Amino acid sequence: MLEYLLTTEVLGFMSSEAFLHSWGDGATVQDSLIVKRADAGYPQLRENIRQHGIRTPALIEVTDSGYRRLLEGHHRVAAAVDLGIETVPVTTDERLYRHIDEMSWLLLSHDDLADDALEPLKAEAAAGLAVGLHDATGWPLIEVGSSEGRGLHYMVRHPSGQVMDAEGLHQEQHVAIDFDYYADSSVTFTEARRDEVLVRYREEFDEPVPMALMPAVATAVLRRYGMARDSHQAAA
Repeated sequence: MLEYLLTTEVLGFMSSEAFLHSWGDGATVQDSLIVKRADAGYPQLRENIRQHGIRTPALIEVTDSGYRRLLEGHHRVAAAVDLGIETVPVTTDERLYRHIDEMSWLLLSHDDLADDALEPLKAEAAAGLAVGLHDATGWPLIEVGSSEGRGLHYMVRHPSGQVMDAEGLHQEQHVAIDFDYYADSSVTFTEARRDEVLVRYREEFDEPVPMALMPAVATAVLRRYGMARDSHQAAA
């Protein structure tokens, strides 16, 4: 789970790092920040965060006594301080942190997707993207399936009546032709429930792209095809 904490609060989780790394008696948070700012790659990281924000959360450890300690993300916190960013995304879930960190290739920026990102979004991550697009726009979730009730793909229905996925807008008949081979009989388009799609995405598909990333991914997909992220008015 991701949450956003005040940068000043996360700084408090850094306070013991100076001592843990033996930077001297009396070392402070400011000493920790000085060390992070001195790293050769820090200026580039800070500029990237200035342009695109903090996309990878800080990893927090919570001890049995309830004490919180910053494990990963010291440079990002330093950049937040230097840039005046008020909140920092954090997680205590190491699996989620590693997943997001490993998928830094997914987004070139909040406005664009890396080309390689389209492949999983067209296939095993399509259900997660459909939920992200639904949340961003309010457009209905659509399950592309067979008449026997087997789900084959997930999309959203655009106000124009077309359906949309990672490859843009499509006429239903064209999608039906694409999936006819996989259906036992005819291809159906059925409005789906968000909670059911989300459960299937997490349990059956094992969440190949974390849902924590989907708001940014959905934004990038919508902008890729010239659509505003918040399209609730268009859906009305």
